[in-house]
Amino acid sequence: MLPEAETLATIVVCEDDEPTLELLCDHLRADRYEPLPAPEASDALRHCRYKHPDLLLLDLLLPDAAGLDVLREIRRAHGALAEFDPDLPIIVLTGRGAEADRVRGFAEGADDYVLKPFHYPELVARIRAVLRRRSAEREGPRRVGELTVDAATRDVRVGDRAVELANKEFQSQPVFLGFSRSCTALRLRNASASAISSTTTPSSCAALMAACVRRRARSRAFWASNSSFRAAESRRR
Repeated sequence: MLPEAETLATIVVCEDDEPTLELLCDHLRADRYEPLPAPEASDALRHCRYKHPDLLLLDLLLPDAAGLDVLREIRRAHGALAEFDPDLPIIVLTGRGAEADRVRGFAEGADDYVLKPFHYPELVARIRAVLRRRSAEREGPRRVGELTVDAATRDVRVGDRAVELANKEFQSQPVFLGFSRSCTALRLRNASASAISSTTTPSSCAALMAACVRRRARSRAFWASNSSFRAAESRRR
């Protein structure tokens, strides 16, 4: 049996035209991206809030709200407890090609602006370029929900509260928080097979890591060093 291909990134596809939405999701899936279909603005905002995607493809003409309002809502998020990542890469994909529309899109914070009808090879090339640029910009602290981690300094915060973790707590049991240059998603490694299946997505791993660190913040006794853990196990035996 062939090994499962690694997912490159999670992409919210906000498009109200069903054939176009299905076409985009099929092509992205074939190119090893995980598409999250969002036929309405509310769907896109829900995915962006709870799924921690790596990029948003955003149509401007949506049935329940203007695409620009979605863009503004995400970009004005602020603080460690913000509902959205204000730095989320966003590519506008729309049929509105007037100069005023393009300028307005960039002014509101779009990373790129692609006109319909589009050619998929060009679109996926733009997606890769935006993800590369954003990955290079994010070598410093990174945030998932209320969890903020600086891999360089090993500084971990939940909201405004600092959480002290030993070095081995980044590398061994029960989880390892990895920052990959080739993928913008947080991952969990060395988790038990019963806790994380082979189909676990980077987004769900990030949510689990955030939950673990929140629990650690509430109780200093939650994380034990390897030596203390082994000593306690020996005494029990």
